[in-house]
Amino acid sequence: MTGVRGIGIAAKERLTTDAFVYIAASRKLELIKVGWSKGSNQTNRMNSLNKDGYGGTSDWLLLYERKYRNSGWVEIEAHDALKAFKVRDDYLRLGHGERVKTREAFCCNYAHALEAIERTKHEPLERRYERHDVKTGYNYRP
Repeated sequence: MTGVRGIGIAAKERLTTDAFVYIAASRKLELIKVGWSKGSNQTNRMNSLNKDGYGGTSDWLLLYERKYRNSGWVEIEAHDALKAFKVRDDYLRLGHGERVKTREAFCCNYAHALEAIERTKHEPLERRYERHDVKTGYNYRP
């Protein structure tokens, strides 16, 4: 498991916050993104990813979202479980004019991402949202 040395107070608080972990997908890039969000406003989160052109595209769709206790740890542990599928590409962050690297993008299928999240030992706080077509349209392999 990833350690927490050298991170700020806000980052440490995020680890234990009750918040949402989500899976988004880009069909254009054939990538899955596993992320964290304080709120459950699916439209706002996807609008933010698309407005920034995360990963170099603006076609992100929300596939899954669930509120967890210790949500920051859920996200970190899911990223660790998916590290073999990690993609680190540069992209131009739209509206900011800066080049950055993807940190939460994976070339894997939806089932891998879902398993990585739901196999953590952290308590889900509510039922999950899952897009209707997740089992057929989001199977990306390296």
